[in-house]
Amino acid sequence: MESKSGEYADAGHAQERAIPSIVHRGAGVAAILIILAFQCGTIIAELAFDRAAIAAVKTAIWYSIPVLVLSMATAGGSGTWLARSNASTVVKRKRRRMALATANGVLILIPCAYGLRRWSAAGDLGAGFYTVQALELAAGLTNLVLLIRNALDGRKLTARRRTRRPLGTIAAPD
Repeated sequence: MESKSGEYADAGHAQERAIPSIVHRGAGVAAILIILAFQCGTIIAELAFDRAAIAAVKTAIWYSIPVLVLSMATAGGSGTWLARSNASTVVKRKRRRMALATANGVLILIPCAYGLRRWSAAGDLGAGFYTVQALELAAGLTNLVLLIRNALDGRKLTARRRTRRPLGTIAAPD
């Protein structure tokens, strides 16, 4: 329980939240960086207009999807645990965004990644490839924006605890 001064009346509460909070932030940052790497890799390979580079990027994306799924699942699970007793509007927005990002990934991004990897491996970079790639880039950018907005809202949720700590004290991460 937090006192009016911002210190935890029960030190056990702070410790109970410390590790899940670190895991949550790490998984969220990892997911954002992975999506950003997918987007940048795709754009750079296209600008180089090298079929081998395009195929390599599409193959790397396909085989990296499990890491992205794990990081998003970890961020979502730890976020759910951290917000288990919080019914604020900010938490509700974060939950809606995660649901949308998950649906976007499962229904659009994974099938796109599979098809693009197959087409690029076969050297078939026709109109179908570029149509699906445009869809993949748009859906990936959407997920990137959703996750960044969740991170910013997470900062809002923990701002009170960060700003109310007495100067010179060391507290467990939020």
